[in-house]
Amino acid sequence: MVGMLVAIIVLVVRLNTKRGQQTILDYQCGIRFESGKFQELLGPGCHRFHPSKEQITLVDLRNQPIIVERFLYPDSAGETAWISISVGIQIADVHLAITQCNDHVSEAVVKIRSVLRERLSAKRAIETRRNRRDCEQEIKTQMAGELAKIGLALTSLEITEVSCPVMGSLSGSAGVH
Repeated sequence: MVGMLVAIIVLVVRLNTKRGQQTILDYQCGIRFESGKFQELLGPGCHRFHPSKEQITLVDLRNQPIIVERFLYPDSAGETAWISISVGIQIADVHLAITQCNDHVSEAVVKIRSVLRERLSAKRAIETRRNRRDCEQEIKTQMAGELAKIGLALTSLEITEVSCPVMGSLSGSAGVH
């Protein structure tokens, strides 16, 4: 009887030592993969898994600030202008963000630059400077759509500086959130 109890205890200890443990904090989400295939999303808490066949990837769900400073672009007149913006992003769809991106912040920067280049090159830099609020809204709308394709949400956008090649001047703004 005692021998059987010792054998069960040894078996339980061996099984538990082969299991991993992952703690997921309140601002994180975990994704459990088994043999490389998505299994489930995990909320905050302590989760056990088998390291030999399972993996838990942690994802930070907090707002991530991104600053793009002095982004050079040709305006519609072919003159070189630049703009600085501040953007906030957050993961909206964890599964999509983790499966579509190796690094969601780097991917977001690529999308942000692409939207800026496309939207700003279609108009004169002086127009962007004069109609900053309208320009912010236009960029915000398109950028939100592009980021949603990779599981991200745009939480804020503010144009902080705009150059105007005609006047060579700068302008600041309170921004749109």
